[in-house]
Amino acid sequence: MLNLHRLFLLRELRRLETMSAIAREHSMSPSAVSQRLSQLERESKVTLFEQAGRRVVLTDAGARLARRAEEMLGLMETAEAELVSAQGEAGECSAWPPSRPR
Repeated sequence: MLNLHRLFLLRELRRLETMSAIAREHSMSPSAVSQRLSQLERESKVTLFEQAGRRVVLTDAGARLARRAEEMLGLMETAEAELVSAQGEAGECSAWPPSRPR
């Protein structure tokens, strides 16, 4: 099964285009971002991205998966908001984006 945090990072790669930018925005090291995205690539058994100078370019498969990740993350946010509404609570629900695995 694909890991939601790694899918989140793939979505961020599509948006920010560099692993360094992802790392800065999410308080991670570039190495940690790279390792997690490489792990997602191994899990999917498909090439998801390629180096293009200092940027990383998503392959067609990577771009498709990043779009699906965007949809999944949106659905998760909607589900969490619906749960909060059902509980009658105001405020934010659980921490998002998901915390980094340790």
